[in-house]
Amino acid sequence: MEENIINKIINWQGLYCEDLQTLKDFSILRSIFEFKLFKTRYNPDKIEKELENIVVWRDKLKYFYEYLKNRYSGENNKLFETFYFEKTKDKDFIRKIIIDSDFNNVSDKNLILALFIVVNRFRNNFFHWLKAEDNFKNQSDNFKYANIFLVDLINSKK
Repeated sequence: MEENIINKIINWQGLYCEDLQTLKDFSILRSIFEFKLFKTRYNPDKIEKELENIVVWRDKLKYFYEYLKNRYSGENNKLFETFYFEKTKDKDFIRKIIIDSDFNNVSDKNLILALFIVVNRFRNNFFHWLKAEDNFKNQSDNFKYANIFLVDLINSKK
């Protein structure tokens, strides 16, 4: 029922209940994560320092790293090139850490920061997704993986 209302409002076909739940979970998990790190003063420029308070088993992040590497490198590199970043340095950093590197050669700090920057881009894309021509169905897995990553980070906060 709920997905029918939303599909009708945005004139889409194919936004299913599972997709809608994934988006809801993402919104809530992202908010919880921001609150745990920043309380009510979220500042993206301070994220690198705040991520130092995260202790997570490196192997728990490999699934998300590999997902992003498979999604955005090789034949899918054009998809990465169209992935919008506000700062060129962030896109270059993601390219260096995820596209051009191997999981085992990335420091914990850079790994967590790179994955978080991508999640932050997913967040911004989500809140502006109606402006995009890309169908949500092409983004659904992004949010599923991001949700698992956010839960890992929330549970790993010192």
